[in-house]
Amino acid sequence: MKNKVSRLAMPLTKMGLFASMLFVFFATMAYKYYDMVSISQTAVVAVITYIAINLMLFPIYGGYSFGTRDKQVTESCILVVTYIADIVTALQVAVVNASNNMMASVLTLKGIGLLLGAMAIQGILILLFTNLGTSLYIRGRANMKILFISDLQEDSERLKDALCRSLHRESVDLVIDYRAENLKEIMREYETVFVSDVPYAKRQELIENAYRYNLNIFFTPEICDIIGISAEHRMYDDRLVLKSPKAELSFFQRIIKRSWDIVVSLLAIIVFSPAFIICPIIIKLDDGGDVFFRQERATKHGRPFKILKFRTMKPSDETRPAAENDDRITKAGHFLRRTRLDEIPQFFNVLKGDMSVVGPRPEQIKYLHGFDQNYEEYEYRLRVKAGITGHAQIEGRYNTTNKEKLILDLIYIQNYSLWLDLKIVLQTIIVIFKDDSTQGFDGNKKN
Repeated sequence: MKNKVSRLAMPLTKMGLFASMLFVFFATMAYKYYDMVSISQTAVVAVITYIAINLMLFPIYGGYSFGTRDKQVTESCILVVTYIADIVTALQVAVVNASNNMMASVLTLKGIGLLLGAMAIQGILILLFTNLGTSLYIRGRANMKILFISDLQEDSERLKDALCRSLHRESVDLVIDYRAENLKEIMREYETVFVSDVPYAKRQELIENAYRYNLNIFFTPEICDIIGISAEHRMYDDRLVLKSPKAELSFFQRIIKRSWDIVVSLLAIIVFSPAFIICPIIIKLDDGGDVFFRQERATKHGRPFKILKFRTMKPSDETRPAAENDDRITKAGHFLRRTRLDEIPQFFNVLKGDMSVVGPRPEQIKYLHGFDQNYEEYEYRLRVKAGITGHAQIEGRYNTTNKEKLILDLIYIQNYSLWLDLKIVLQTIIVIFKDDSTQGFDGNKKN
């Protein structure tokens, strides 16, 4: 009975959070629109709108993913989804109930005040429910037996530590080398298996064993795994064949992507136009140096171009990447990096055609050959234009290893679609809430 209640606790918490968001919004807005709490056309349309927006945004921001991500990121995602649903539904209700003087009726102080009040209450509830959901997630996995299989001659401490932090555990139950004897029998005693830094052939064997024993299995991917992610299923007579498309954009996709880039970059330049006035003033007041930073980077097929950014570092040495707590970053630079405002001028690079809104981040020309020596597949990410934001920036960190960034970028190229671009752009909003998104490189970290 106790286990059954425990399994129901998480979905009930998620349902309770959504019901609370819906109730607070409608109960608050009813002070102005009385038919919001009655069976009326306004109420029905508003409910449908509110639910539809949440269902549309959940796949983008991850829904109520308690425990599976950093709590701050989870809270930020839920806040963004809830507030978008609030604003759109409130505007829809206001327009439906507007008088002949449309703008004056829609944009009333009372309506705006009620909306802000509802959002404030929802914010508090989101914090409370996120703490509850995270606690339930941790409690449900407190007794989970975890086996961590790795090459003990390699350094897998970062992954193991990250796993323990996410589960609020001091350690996993057992760390073992993949060459250990009787590993198959040992696996049967555990519920969850993590596999990291294991040769491909041996890793496949471990995955098959975990599947045979019906275990949860997590493993770090290699380049060859990316091919199968977007593979299509084809039947030739009675044989199943997997087809993997080319890791590049088709002619039609390039046209769509370029049109999207032009529209988005123009809108971004208009929306962020105040930043082109404020940021230069901040930079000039800080140290009086140049406002813009220009550097040669590589885009599609390794073609060089001059990237444009707001300057965040002292002009003495900007040729090497910023390290964590780098004293070359100016006071204004710390603010611009934290808010990502330093990236805004790159929308002019997009308009010019050197970059795309979404794509792999452009590297310095001099680093390309160094990366190629370690990962010959690095050139694959040059099959598309460099981007302002990308899959590696959303899922990774500023100092994520080159190999992990490469894999994330290849996942994007292999699965490109206009919907994926839109999803990444919307997810970029959350990046500014991640404390580690703008950390510098750790000079001691292995790539």
